[in-house]
Amino acid sequence: MALSRRVVATATLSIAVVLATAGCAGPVTQTDAGRTVSASPSPSPTETDDGENGETDPDGDEDPAQDRVRTGPVAQYGGPAYGDQGVAEIIDAGVWCKTIAVFWGGTVPEGVRFTFQHAVTDRGGLQIEGGVCGSRGADRSCLGMTVDADDSQLTCSLLLRPDADFQDGTSILFEGTLECPTSEICDIVVARDVKPGPAIVVVNPEGEGEDEQQDQDQQDQDQQDQDQQDQDQQDQDQQDQDQQDQDQQDQDQDQQEEGSG
Repeated sequence: MALSRRVVATATLSIAVVLATAGCAGPVTQTDAGRTVSASPSPSPTETDDGENGETDPDGDEDPAQDRVRTGPVAQYGGPAYGDQGVAEIIDAGVWCKTIAVFWGGTVPEGVRFTFQHAVTDRGGLQIEGGVCGSRGADRSCLGMTVDADDSQLTCSLLLRPDADFQDGTSILFEGTLECPTSEICDIVVARDVKPGPAIVVVNPEGEGEDEQQDQDQQDQDQQDQDQQDQDQQDQDQQDQDQQDQDQQDQDQDQQEEGSG
């Protein structure tokens, strides 16, 4: 009887040890025809990168900075307006300078800024570089320029290098990055109504200079012709007046002679 109780106690202790060992066990390793497979126990809900109600969110939370930093064409992404400042200036052989005015066109919220990063043409044949150049007041390069909310108007410039296939009338647009304190402010800046300046259009300044000189020469010639016509008319009017005066004198003289006779 005592022996039976010892057997039962021993069996109960063995089962308890086995259960305790299984509860604390790590990954179980099995060998299957030379291939080792490891199986880890399923993690508890507190061990997972779970979202609300214990559900797993593999992508994580949305980054709010994505709505506060927006990159693209200036006109579509809330950047400042800009306007062409006239025909490009010749800096050297094959190098021209384009001057551009940049302005917000109204007030924008504090903390907003826009960085001009790229200049894009509507056709090939023109290389664009950053640089300060020209005689029209540019004090910075357009490329890399940052415009803050409190900047009223800035004047920047670009260096242009035309290729052999350059075409007059090539247009330049800018791309850049808008940064705002909040996404709501970015929406306001993008949605505002701004009247742009003159489009940036590039023509060959050498040919433009020749045309301008020809126009000026023609205007000078026309003015000279007009002045000569005016002088001729004045001379003719004076001659006519002198003739009228002489005729009147002759008539008066004739009348006096007739009266005395």
